[in-house]
Amino acid sequence: MQTPENLGPFAAVPRPRNRAGLYFRIDLVLTLAGVLVFTTGLVLLLRFHVGWGALENEAFGISRLFWLNTHRAAGAVLAAAVSAHAWCHRRTILAVLGEPFRRLPGRPSRSWDVLYYATFATVLATGSAAWFILAGSTPWAGPVLLGPLSPQRHPWIDVHNIAGLFACGLAVQHMVYRWRLMLRMGQAGSPRG
Repeated sequence: MQTPENLGPFAAVPRPRNRAGLYFRIDLVLTLAGVLVFTTGLVLLLRFHVGWGALENEAFGISRLFWLNTHRAAGAVLAAAVSAHAWCHRRTILAVLGEPFRRLPGRPSRSWDVLYYATFATVLATGSAAWFILAGSTPWAGPVLLGPLSPQRHPWIDVHNIAGLFACGLAVQHMVYRWRLMLRMGQAGSPRG
């Protein structure tokens, strides 16, 4: 039998009282990481990707490397949180993928969710390819390469940017229809709930 004494370092880890509290915490991390990814991605797009921005080394007094690394780190946290979220809701996701055009009374069409899943997968794949696979990616420690992107990376970053903007709108739509449920889960998982 597992007791606090034989759990070792895991004994001090606070555990949610119920599944709803865990889901709420995952959703909270997901939302915060998503906002950070979107914000840093927008700065990278508007200040460093378009026009003369390819020759700039800082935006708003913060270095390009910091913006890029923050975007990458937040993207990694977002990918992990999305994976945990998908695991927690795997049955629902499989049901949605099984019948993508089924509409339940009083609910939006599930086809929006399928489009959201596909768009997020596109953002993740193109961002990962531009970061890990294609030549010319800036290392974590720098230096930042100024100038236009290499010809093999540029289309991947463009698709990443366009799909990312589209995915942000779909993420807002996804959350709007689930906002009350998320708040109820947060209350159920709180110490007072």
